Amino acid sequence: KKILIIDDVITAGTAIKETIDLVTENNGIVVGVVVAIDRQEKKEDSYMSDIIIQTYQIPIISICKLKDISNHM
Repeated sequence: KKILIIDDVITAGTAIKETIDLVTENNGIVVGVVVAIDRQEKKEDSYMSDIIIQTYQIPIISICKLKDISNHM
């Protein structure tokens, strides 16, 4: 089964990682993630969303990012 994960916010990516693992353990295939807001949390020099993209080789699409919100203000 192909699964698209939909979440409200990505911060450290913990919920998304756990969901990917759960789907995979149950023979599903995560084809992507859609989040409303990417808080652009950093680990070393990379955003957590970029780390998840690289680790799991799946796209993450965000409706807006923290920088978009701050730029709009």
